[in-house]
Amino acid sequence: MNSDKELLELAARAANMGKLDFDYPEREGHGWHMGPRLPMPTGVLMAAMHSYWNPDTDDGDNRRLQVALKISLDWHKDMWTASHYVDGVLTDADHTDPKMAILLVAAEIGKSMKEGV
Repeated sequence: MNSDKELLELAARAANMGKLDFDYPEREGHGWHMGPRLPMPTGVLMAAMHSYWNPDTDDGDNRRLQVALKISLDWHKDMWTASHYVDGVLTDADHTDPKMAILLVAAEIGKSMKEGV
């Protein structure tokens, strides 16, 4: 993966969340960047109804990603191992930060999916 942005985009694709909005702060002119915004839900009129998505730093977002993708997490030899096994294919990643291990596996799942899926 080339960047944190790409990592988040691929993880969002894996979770079927839609395209993330990374340019919101610049467009709105406030300059605060608290993470990418989720796509606006259908039927919602106010842009303020968007919410930020930070599975790399937010425990709740990370846990929801883990559950949605059925990623298991194990501790072994000073490392966290996140694993996803489906249809005979194992995707796993090791990291000292459990949130990062989950995000890496989610991004690998997203990378294996076709654009727009």
